[in-house]
Amino acid sequence: MMGPTTAAVMAALLTHGAPVPVTRPALTVSRAVSAITRADDRAIRGRVHALELAPSPSGTAIVIGVNAAVTLQHFTLENPSRIVVDLGGADLAIRSNYDGKARGAVRNIRLSQYRADTVRLVIDLDAAHKYTVERDGDAIRLMLEGPAATFARWGSRPRAGSTVTAVADGRLDAPAASGPAA
Repeated sequence: MMGPTTAAVMAALLTHGAPVPVTRPALTVSRAVSAITRADDRAIRGRVHALELAPSPSGTAIVIGVNAAVTLQHFTLENPSRIVVDLGGADLAIRSNYDGKARGAVRNIRLSQYRADTVRLVIDLDAAHKYTVERDGDAIRLMLEGPAATFARWGSRPRAGSTVTAVADGRLDAPAASGPAA
């Protein structure tokens, strides 16, 4: 919008044949730089690329596939009993597709991109359980103590468009052949 003074100046310039100055809003470099910096500040150093739940002789094992640069924090919550695992410097590369079936002490698993640089895993339990967390390179193993249970192993699937494959995860030596065998 132009004020009355701006309109009068523009009219005077047009009537006298002078070129009309074009004013553009000044680009605030600090705003542009801060927007770029905010995007780069995410500092995503790694990815959460796999999640597996399996029976173990001492209870239930949960294995999280991550890049080595991911940081780890965990804590418990009550009513209902839960274990929360925060993976800092991480981007979520798998879908949160747990089917909600009870497996050992686990009643449900929720996985989300909690913050721009933090993936959060929430494990709903049947009751409070002692647990241990071990870090081994690209795997985090969470072992829930409890009676040995027999249940089908469950594993996550990559997000649509993700480049994570069975070959990349080291489960296959070569891509699976498609089509009928010769």
